[in-house]
Amino acid sequence: MNLTSRLIIFVAVLASLLEIIDTSIVNVAIPTMMGNLGATLEDVSMVVTGYTVANAIVLPLSAWLGERIGRRNYYLGCISIFTITSVACGLAPNLISLIIFRILQGLAGGALLPTSQALIYEQFPKEKAGIAGAIFGMSVMVGPTLGPVLGGYLTDNYGWRSIFNINLPIGILTLFLGVICIQDRTNGVKNKTDLDVFGLILLIFGVGCLQFLLERGQADDWFESKLITSACIISLVSLVTFVWWELRVKFPIINLRLFKEPIVVSGIILMSCLGFFYMELFLFYQYF
Repeated sequence: MNLTSRLIIFVAVLASLLEIIDTSIVNVAIPTMMGNLGATLEDVSMVVTGYTVANAIVLPLSAWLGERIGRRNYYLGCISIFTITSVACGLAPNLISLIIFRILQGLAGGALLPTSQALIYEQFPKEKAGIAGAIFGMSVMVGPTLGPVLGGYLTDNYGWRSIFNINLPIGILTLFLGVICIQDRTNGVKNKTDLDVFGLILLIFGVGCLQFLLERGQADDWFESKLITSACIISLVSLVTFVWWELRVKFPIINLRLFKEPIVVSGIILMSCLGFFYMELFLFYQYF
């Protein structure tokens, strides 16, 4: 493996850690943010929710955008936007601007994980795919466990704004190395398909309303609230229609037919279990 391949792997791991850590690093700073911004827990939770929903929306678009814009331009552009919006979050004067910048940060961060995974796998031959998976898995597993610890340390010693500003030097280093070593693919046929607009709309409404339902349900007394009831109905109808549509459209935004493969289902189940245990870890940090 030459120096360029090693640099690409290093950049991909750094970018993955940036995105994954920022998913969990904010959680431990929520009580401090509530006091500094004069907001309730339900209001501050939108800082986490907005980022998560934005990630979920842009994630299936990453491959399509990479083909249209060029993977190198898209990847480096997302690293730049992620770094800039991180600093903007750290400088946000109020809760509204913080939520807006977090949504923009989530939209940029949604491309980092899948593109980083593709970059890592491309540096190894097929017979060494296990090594590539282990390297990517390391960043996926270290990020959520490091986030709460790093977030707690930075918040206690430097204030909650530092959990966003810490991304500036790391983002600049990642961008600098990425400009040097990452190139667009020269082999393979680029398949520039049409965007599944209807599928994207259904995905936005389905995931967005579901996330809002889960975040605000307890605070608004669940189905005693007309807003929560409406969100539940919209989410249910959108997601069911989304599945029906994606199984029939020629170029789906998410290829649901992959769920016929046992290895895909097994991977989803294992990642769900991993996410569950990471959430338990977050609750431990927050309450104990």
